[in-house]
Amino acid sequence: MKKKWKLLFRYVRLYILGVSIFSSSVFSQYRIVGYYASWSQSVLPVSSIQFSSLTHINYAFATPNADGSISSTNDTNLISAAHRAGCKILISLGGASSGSVFSSMTSDTTKRMVFVSNLVTMMNKYHYDGADFDWESPSSTADSTNELLLMKQVYQAFQKSDTSLLITMAIGSSPYTGQWRNYSELNPYVNWYNVMTYDLDQGWSGKSGYNAALYYYTAMGNDYSVDQSITYLTVTRQIPPSKLTLGVPFYGKMFSNCTSFNTTFTSPETTPFYYDIVNNYSTWTRFWDNVAKVPYLCNGVSLISYDDSLSVALKCEYAKTKKLSGMMIWEISQDVIGSNQPLLQAIAKEMTTSTGIAAQSYETPLHYSLQNNYPNPFNPTTNIQFTLPRAGYVTLKVYDVLGREIVTLINGWREAGTNVVTFNASSSSIASGIYFYRLASGNFTQTKRCLVLK
Repeated sequence: MKKKWKLLFRYVRLYILGVSIFSSSVFSQYRIVGYYASWSQSVLPVSSIQFSSLTHINYAFATPNADGSISSTNDTNLISAAHRAGCKILISLGGASSGSVFSSMTSDTTKRMVFVSNLVTMMNKYHYDGADFDWESPSSTADSTNELLLMKQVYQAFQKSDTSLLITMAIGSSPYTGQWRNYSELNPYVNWYNVMTYDLDQGWSGKSGYNAALYYYTAMGNDYSVDQSITYLTVTRQIPPSKLTLGVPFYGKMFSNCTSFNTTFTSPETTPFYYDIVNNYSTWTRFWDNVAKVPYLCNGVSLISYDDSLSVALKCEYAKTKKLSGMMIWEISQDVIGSNQPLLQAIAKEMTTSTGIAAQSYETPLHYSLQNNYPNPFNPTTNIQFTLPRAGYVTLKVYDVLGREIVTLINGWREAGTNVVTFNASSSSIASGIYFYRLASGNFTQTKRCLVLK
């Protein structure tokens, strides 16, 4: 009875905060988990987060300390905004450099208990929906044992405090990073794992490689692909696919003084964000690897491996085919271009439909073009196809014979390639007659005529 009253009190408290506990997401079948870093607010303030494209936010990072205390900056505005939008929010603990601290804290029974107590207090005080653990990574048998003890204690404490609290883990995607994790024992205590299927080549070998190739290609050597990673986790380690989200990087890898993959480059390797790539390297030539299913840029001197809207869409389709629970993003501020987020929008679109990726071709066209719509005449819909030799800001608008704007079909960023958009003239304000549609991108403009017959 005491637990029931505590749960009821939590619901009432969330309602007061403006949270609808009955809200349902359009992504109810899939999760879209976005990491949001505390240092990213200058690029993506809380007011601009596209909560409607996400089901969960992992707020990064709180830092566990060796004595069991937790250092964190808890953004109450972010937490409240997420809840108002029907989006769950978890605090992410750790990060890339947290391995030694986790190892030290978990090795001591008392410090581990202090940490768990502090974590429960944080959940209750700030109204988080759970905790995400980013221990990168256990590196010994002792670490493996202590991680399991920690997860079990957190689970038991959460069950006692609030059974709705979530426990997730960010995990590596290869046998090297997974060798000290006991997944069969962890599974009962973890709701799902966010798989870091990126940084699959970090230049450790001294040779260039794809940041997140979907499939293995012959020149990869010992580098892993996304497909190999998921196969390792689901087949070799027997993690249920429903417990995995597939990670997508919103950043790339740049290799200087290097013009082909699996060759030497001049260190250090750098990691431009997607918006850096769009804003600073748009004149580089885009190529598509039809085996790895990822793009790359080259200027004749250096290479950039990255993901664009097409490769992200293909990864979404892969996740659905493999029956994974959804997608994970590091990090949601890294594709902000004006008011658009092309990669996030591509993920949101693909996780609600299975037909989105057909709109673009793999090969980059050489020229701008605007095709005649088909069918024509039409009632009420027609398709308009256009090609872009490079990514850029695109507008596609429809006008009547007097030059008045009727509808805007596109007003935003588009990747290089072939695109198809549907013009629906079913609105009562659009009568039978001749209309003109006009494409503009960069210095290119072109206008075509179409005929509506009702």
